[in-house]
Amino acid sequence: MNLQSVKSKTKAKSTFYKHGLENERQLLYQYNRYPDTLDPQLVLDLDVMKATTSYPRRYDKHSDEKKAALKAGHLSNKMREKLKECLGPGGHPPPRKTLIFSKFTPDMFGEYLCDKRKKDGSLMKPGSYKGYRSGLSYLFKRYKEKMNEEAFDEVSEILQGVKRTANEARAV
Repeated sequence: MNLQSVKSKTKAKSTFYKHGLENERQLLYQYNRYPDTLDPQLVLDLDVMKATTSYPRRYDKHSDEKKAALKAGHLSNKMREKLKECLGPGGHPPPRKTLIFSKFTPDMFGEYLCDKRKKDGSLMKPGSYKGYRSGLSYLFKRYKEKMNEEAFDEVSEILQGVKRTANEARAV
């Protein structure tokens, strides 16, 4: 037993895995919507990846619409692999900077929540949205950053509104 192994066992591996996936999704969203909130070198790396990614030939046999969706999914997976590498294994400090925390706002997170949907376009269950906030808190914690109390309260208010909207949509 040592301090690092004890710290890595504060949560189940599945929790680290779930939060890690959510962090990848959040950072990819930030890249697509607010690239200035990410580390400039990371943005450059993702831009190069976007410009140089090659796609499997099997995509060519599909219609243009389907081909575009397959390519978008392929690129997204490649970018998430890069983000996963930047975040490193769960329970350990990340090896590389990703988010510029001082530029991140609660409204950005609120927009992210509002864009989260099931594959069919409907809203998720209200409890799902709470998990996204947990992922955000985990990202801050991994980098030893603190969200100021006012921003945290605003995130909580946004989350309450999102959950209420999801509940109302399910009631219809």
